[in-house]
Amino acid sequence: MCGRFSQTASPEIIAQQFELTDPPLFAPRYNIAPSQPIAVIRIEPDTATRKLVMLRWGLIPSWAKDIKI
Repeated sequence: MCGRFSQTASPEIIAQQFELTDPPLFAPRYNIAPSQPIAVIRIEPDTATRKLVMLRWGLIPSWAKDIKI
């Protein structure tokens, strides 16, 4: 898994490209590290529509006792 990455597209561009109905509320970021929140587009299972949600970036192993590994 990679470590850091950037999310540089503006919220307006992302909303247009993915045909989002709710405008995304986040700022472009240039140095996202594991455990930081990121904007992710997922498909809602009930409605099959795209939605932007904030998720934690990274992998937490099954044996970890704390998320701050």
